[in-house]
Amino acid sequence: MRINRADFDALMCKVFPSRLGEFGLRWFDRFPSASISSNKQLSTAFLALFVTNTKQKKTVDSLFGLTMGMQETLQQYASRYWELFNEIKGCYPNVVTAAFRVGLDQSGELALWRSRKERRADHELLDGHD
Repeated sequence: MRINRADFDALMCKVFPSRLGEFGLRWFDRFPSASISSNKQLSTAFLALFVTNTKQKKTVDSLFGLTMGMQETLQQYASRYWELFNEIKGCYPNVVTAAFRVGLDQSGELALWRSRKERRADHELLDGHD
């Protein structure tokens, strides 16, 4: 038995509501009778409303938006950072390290350690030029 395109579209439009949840059924029931003429039209209307609920691809910007929490350890931050990094395709190494540094807690113990180390390096540099 062969089904023509028009019959197939009609069948798909009838079957479509059975695959929706409660929210989708309420949306579907708002259409006036005979306002949808094809499965393609129904699919387009459905996607236009519900496509915003799909997961968006992560970009490099996401890395720059990630910051180390006040009570978070460096290990916890690094773990969250690399988990996010692994979802992003095509990151340049220099961008990855810059984003990691930007997100570090600038007032925590790590920042104090880094500033002490930098001051020590500055003193060593100055001591060598006496």
